Amino acid sequence: MSSGHENKSVIPTLSEQRESKGRNPRISPEEPRKRSASHYWRPLRRVLLTLPVLWVVVSVVFLLIHLVPGDPIVQMLGEGATASDIDALRHAYGLDAPLAQQYTHYWHGILHANLGQSQSFHPRA
Repeated sequence: MSSGHENKSVIPTLSEQRESKGRNPRISPEEPRKRSASHYWRPLRRVLLTLPVLWVVVSVVFLLIHLVPGDPIVQMLGEGATASDIDALRHAYGLDAPLAQQYTHYWHGILHANLGQSQSFHPRA
């Protein structure tokens, strides 16, 4: 009992899949590919969306450094350090400047890949 309809499989064979791999089946090989405007804007959009995230992360790290209890200079020099030594090192690290100035200096260092002086080896990091 044949109804006159051929029973063709919708699933492509393995050889058909290999032949069409990397090609859009809706575009003939002779027709040049046209790229949409979104194709060009997508990477730019991703970069622009990354900038606020980067700003938030850097700002949170800066604030966490300043919100941690204790004085980092006293921690570095020890409890027996004199007041003049503490003031000199605080000035050397720029911790005696206003917080807004420290923040802009922090960003300046990050943007110029100057991460300060290494605590272990003392050359610039």
